[in-house]
Amino acid sequence: MNKKAEENLIIGNVTYLLFVLIVVVGLFFFVTRAGSQAPLYEQIYAKQISLAINKAKPGMVFELDIFDIYNIARKNRFEGNIVLIDNVNNLITVKLTNGRGYSYNFFNDVHVDARIENKGELILDIKES
Repeated sequence: MNKKAEENLIIGNVTYLLFVLIVVVGLFFFVTRAGSQAPLYEQIYAKQISLAINKAKPGMVFELDIFDIYNIARKNRFEGNIVLIDNVNNLITVKLTNGRGYSYNFFNDVHVDARIENKGELILDIKES
């Protein structure tokens, strides 16, 4: 075999190995995220909070137990805000890991202040927009 053919073979093998490594790392991150059931809980809680806000009237205050997702977020070493409310776009985002989280719209035209107290109690203060 000549040197040029050996060089092309080596470059092809290295390229293939890099591609396989990237795919395996991607699958590893997907499986670890899905294995924690974080995406499922993000979706469930975002929709439940949206339902509560859609039924609310200005002046109401909700206390929701989010102890389960608080523990999941801490287990995943997520230290950010678990529940984010975007009052401009009427959007709720629940994040239990670093990343995008799950966002869901609410339709009620109110201003919502959200805070977490006692490591697992979400307080939603509904105000007029």
